[in-house]
Amino acid sequence: MSLVLFLDLGDAITKGLAVGDGRERRLRYPSVVAHRLLHSGESDSGVSLDPGEAHPRPESLKDAGHPRFRSFPGAQSFVAEAHGSDHVTEGARFTGWIAAAYGADRQTLGTGAMRDNIEALARRALLTCGNDGPVEIVFVIDTGSKADEILAYAEGLRGTQSIASWSFLRRARAQLTVELRGSVMDAADCVVAAVPPEFRLDAIQRLLVIDIGYRRTKLVVVSEEGCEHVEHVDIGVSDCVKRIMRDGGGEGLYEDECALIRALEGNRGPLEVAGRSYDVKRPLGEALRGLEEEIGNAARKVVLNLFERRGEVCKTAAITGGGAPLMGDNLAAQLTAGQGPMTAVWVAPDPSFLLVEGARSIRARTPSLSPLFLGAGS
Repeated sequence: MSLVLFLDLGDAITKGLAVGDGRERRLRYPSVVAHRLLHSGESDSGVSLDPGEAHPRPESLKDAGHPRFRSFPGAQSFVAEAHGSDHVTEGARFTGWIAAAYGADRQTLGTGAMRDNIEALARRALLTCGNDGPVEIVFVIDTGSKADEILAYAEGLRGTQSIASWSFLRRARAQLTVELRGSVMDAADCVVAAVPPEFRLDAIQRLLVIDIGYRRTKLVVVSEEGCEHVEHVDIGVSDCVKRIMRDGGGEGLYEDECALIRALEGNRGPLEVAGRSYDVKRPLGEALRGLEEEIGNAARKVVLNLFERRGEVCKTAAITGGGAPLMGDNLAAQLTAGQGPMTAVWVAPDPSFLLVEGARSIRARTPSLSPLFLGAGS
């Protein structure tokens, strides 16, 4: 059975869509890779997803009452079994929630998109799909160093590979033999393919895509002629996470960054993390106001300075990415209010799988494209 696996390797979260044999499966897990597992009782080094930050554990937080990573139950037994297993080899890479919870040297793609990490996350998806046979992985990429490394990995993804993984929870070894090939699609093209009909390029002149990611926001202007402008702003959802972690440090909230990311999705009120409630309304609101203003200013600069002063028009926008549920509506109102540059703004209601769904739509329309470089990257 052949399988097409569409992958969006985000800075913090990987999203996937596996399609084959008339069935489909959605995948979602942290873009976190770790080489080692934490020993229970180990020091607090390496608990942050950002390796440049140190978060000392408060003395008042007792291990017995609130074990490390309390949103991931069974930590002590899991780590003990992992370290007692003959199947954990030197250099083994643990990915997804396992790496986020237990990795002592964990790393996100947002801080280091090494080839080995890209491969580990891709193999994680393949093992989840459990598909023996031909598999094509279609990576959704944009621009920048991470995209360059993903592109290089996709170029070399050919031939038969054997992939093995040990499941500690099931105490079983999984092994797949797959015939792989790689391809890429441009993220902006995938957004355009996934927006409502009234925002597609055959109905409008240009579309400004505002992709609010975890560590950065991408501003892309597309027309039927292709991509006309790309720029990055080094702000994103991580700014909100850091603010909440800082303000909630006295309660130990900072030690559950991945759980906080999950809890923030679609929730602006009190957060429930492992049965404990945190009122994040004030720090989240303050962080969001600053982000909305900065992203709005960047969007206006793109539209006014780069287009309207040249006599060209860009009056519609699409807000996507992990930050869309948090700040999309306020940002849309800001861009359309008064003398705002936009006449219509669409906010992705569920941006998690927008890019992979768009990639599937493009693939469905153009199945005869070459297996490598399915999209015209910017």
